[in-house]
Amino acid sequence: KGSMLAGPSNTKARTVASKFGTAVNPQFGANMMYISTGIAADKSSASFVEPQDGTDLMNTGTNPLPNLQGASNCGQAGAVTQVQDYTELVLQLHAPTNANSFSFQFQFFSAEYPEFVCSEFNDEFLVVVQSSKTYTTPTNISFDSKKNPITVNSGFFTVCQNGTTAQTMNCNMPVTAIAGTGYDDDDGSGEPNGGSTGWLTTTAPISPSEDITLHFVIFDEGDGIYDSAAPIDNITWGATSATGPT
Repeated sequence: KGSMLAGPSNTKARTVASKFGTAVNPQFGANMMYISTGIAADKSSASFVEPQDGTDLMNTGTNPLPNLQGASNCGQAGAVTQVQDYTELVLQLHAPTNANSFSFQFQFFSAEYPEFVCSEFNDEFLVVVQSSKTYTTPTNISFDSKKNPITVNSGFFTVCQNGTTAQTMNCNMPVTAIAGTGYDDDDGSGEPNGGSTGWLTTTAPISPSEDITLHFVIFDEGDGIYDSAAPIDNITWGATSATGPT
């Protein structure tokens, strides 16, 4: 059982959607959650704004985990406390009596790719969990292999067009896989507006019958333009134990 709450954010930056673009669909059921640092809308909506232009929502917020750097030795200069375009969704859950883990799927899109990879302009996606037993300290459970939070600097950007640096040459799926989102649009130079990680899965341990609060957070560092987005779906309980967040 559980409930969904709106954290501190602009209402235009979060929604529940049956699709995102023409190719990104829910992984389970009819709908998925969707948060953004701009307008939560794809090209089929009258409120759509190109993510490369972006929407400055004029909404500042406090980074819940300021000491997490977007990527070590990659344009990240220490703690960032105040951020822009802060958007948050909160899930309050009670684990079943036989649950030992939980998982969910998400994608991270950003128009900051590839121009602002390894720079101070850095949109970030966090999933911060607090619970009565397992996570008594707020903990980010979605990260790359080096424990860096999900940003354009992580090694997960694979639905994109390769750039010219080592950090922007991991693309193995074309931007047609994110058609209609706006992150596939030509920016005027023959390159797409951005890219995506594709669907990723986070799995984390939990104790049976535990009370859990999940904070899905997205925000912009350095400025309030060049949007990013994160569809979130398929939150499930697992009977199998997990050794740690993966």
